[in-house]
Amino acid sequence: VAVITPYKAQQQYIQQRLRELPGAMGQNAGMTAVGTVFSMQGTERHYVLLSFVRSTAEGWALQNLSMAGSASDIRVAVSERNPALRQTFESHIGIAAKATLLNVALTRAKSGLVIVGNRSVLAEGSEDFFQLAIDLEGRESLCSEEQFRGLR
Repeated sequence: VAVITPYKAQQQYIQQRLRELPGAMGQNAGMTAVGTVFSMQGTERHYVLLSFVRSTAEGWALQNLSMAGSASDIRVAVSERNPALRQTFESHIGIAAKATLLNVALTRAKSGLVIVGNRSVLAEGSEDFFQLAIDLEGRESLCSEEQFRGLR
């Protein structure tokens, strides 16, 4: 099992939280690989949890430039005519906006992958992530925050 995150500080935070788990889970925390996308390059694990920690967007843009594609889909009108807005989104979503890094992160899992992040926000700055979300939705592999929190 591995946890992949874009940021070194998040990696350290996750490692610390795993060590703080009670009993055998905390004692065996070292068996879970936790790393950045860069440090996990060239490795594979059977199961990977991919954490998109910076999945926030500029509130103004979401409120003023959104276009509803469906009831569960929000897309911001980011086009070639507005490169500043595209840059704002890309700078706030990290690796999701960089196709090669997104590819590295997504291809580390052999058997199972869990992606944690804000779908609407991540899709705003990345056409690749938007297409990934559409594909996952078609496979009935997306869940809401409420559904995710209810998993046991």
